[in-house]
Amino acid sequence: MPTVRVVTWNSNGEVGLRAADLTVVVNAINASFPAGPAVSLVATQEANQPIGGNLYTLLQGGAAPFLTFHTPPQHCTEALAGQTLTMVKGYNVGWDTAVLTPMTALSLIDFATDPGVLTYLHALGLNAFARQQVLRQTRFPAFMTFMIGGHTVKLISWHLSLRLAAPEFLPPSWAMGYKPSLALLQQSNWWTTHITGLAAGDVAILVGDLNAYDYELGQAGILPGWRGMSTNLSHILAYRPHGNPLRVSQSTTDRPMNWTPGQHNILSARITW
Repeated sequence: MPTVRVVTWNSNGEVGLRAADLTVVVNAINASFPAGPAVSLVATQEANQPIGGNLYTLLQGGAAPFLTFHTPPQHCTEALAGQTLTMVKGYNVGWDTAVLTPMTALSLIDFATDPGVLTYLHALGLNAFARQQVLRQTRFPAFMTFMIGGHTVKLISWHLSLRLAAPEFLPPSWAMGYKPSLALLQQSNWWTTHITGLAAGDVAILVGDLNAYDYELGQAGILPGWRGMSTNLSHILAYRPHGNPLRVSQSTTDRPMNWTPGQHNILSARITW
């Protein structure tokens, strides 16, 4: 059965001792599970917008615990050109080349051009201007595909928007919270193709700061069939179709050594299917 150990962290940037903090935690995770597997997939949110921050550099490999990680890692921004988010940072993804083979580059799932999303917003009664405002100020998830032992791994890393833009154009229930952004993802053609159409032997992994607690994501209809581990607003969730075996286990959560108020913990989990 294929297995990967995943780490996710909303790092609140790449300043100061962020790289040192991640190194210490990943070394500790690997030491805690001497029988393996070691951490082989790392996704960070709120990385620097321009490529080349200290976490990006760390994930390039060449030194423990990222000795055999791919050079370079993947990076993209949390928004596309033309969006008007007040804070635009980035996503980093690093992986162990001895475990995972990349099949695509890291790129954003563009809600603004997805026919399923546009149809859904139109059905809600939003006019063209309102739809444009929502999509210009919504953080999009990032997506990357890997192979492991003949199985596909579909990774989604997301710093989910807590508040959608232009609340004056939206139903009151849409102005705040995690549900609207998740609804856009699940109504997208991308979701139909990659998640609803996931092959029986493959797995989808959703990681990041989803701005929701575990009990909220566990509500009926939110992410049916997904399971995982959480710490505060950060999550590692996995999905397989058709009732196939899936285990998310050996979770750890660590507060960075140089933690300051408002920072997120580093979360890890092992996914086996």
